[in-house]
Amino acid sequence: METARVYNRQGVPVGGAYLREASGVMRERLLPAAQELYDAVSAELDEARGDAGGFPWFAVALGLLTIVALVLVQRYLTRRTNRVFNVGLLVATGAAVLLVLWLAVSAVLTAGRLDASHDEGSEEVARLADARITALQARTDESLTLVARGNGKVFDDDYTKVMEELVGKDDRGGLLGPGDADPTTQAALAAATTEARNWLTAHQKLRDLDNNGQYAQAVTAAVGTEPGSTASISSRLDESLAKAIDHNGEIFREKVDSASGSLAGADIGVGLLAALLVIGAAAGIQRRVAEYR
Repeated sequence: METARVYNRQGVPVGGAYLREASGVMRERLLPAAQELYDAVSAELDEARGDAGGFPWFAVALGLLTIVALVLVQRYLTRRTNRVFNVGLLVATGAAVLLVLWLAVSAVLTAGRLDASHDEGSEEVARLADARITALQARTDESLTLVARGNGKVFDDDYTKVMEELVGKDDRGGLLGPGDADPTTQAALAAATTEARNWLTAHQKLRDLDNNGQYAQAVTAAVGTEPGSTASISSRLDESLAKAIDHNGEIFREKVDSASGSLAGADIGVGLLAALLVIGAAAGIQRRVAEYR
């Protein structure tokens, strides 16, 4: 890009070739690589979410077996000793029941909040990221159409295609559709949709200038700093999408923190209940053994 800028300032036509190469790299390598990277990170996130939200079947099953064993031991001692209650074993059984309930309830709450982090956070971020990459693709196609100087029909056709993905065939829906987003995201998407429609109008004017031989004016319409240039419009669209991504990223973090809160104190609580279970069982059995020494 810098080489192209230097040659263009000197009025050397080869600058266009460098610009075309830079735009081609953006279109064919950088944007697909960004999409691939995002997809890979999203896959890792989904896998980690699935692992974190998994139900502790083994621990719960082990806890239930422990409860059954404690009940059987108490029945056995009742028949052998004619004592109905054993305080130590009752305490151990109560601790085991609380332990199983704690594990099950915390796991269900954690899974629910992690699912919410996906539905209300990362899933929306993924759609918005796709929209942002698509908008960058459209911007690259628009630039390549101008750089090609009359031979850029393939790029202009691709611009039409990706903009249709962005706003939909009837300017409704597409990647910028409101969907089930929250009000803040819907407002950002509405602003982005308005800019996308403005971009389509400005792009048509740009193409009319280029097709009528007014190439310099077309370039100005594409890269100028005026509010109506396609550069300014696409920048505002990108800013709206960036704000929506940041907002939904914050929602994701809040839901994940909430899921983490479901496990707050679980390690200490489970450890104490497990210790109480062992101590209660040992004390209860030892008391009965001591009575028959």
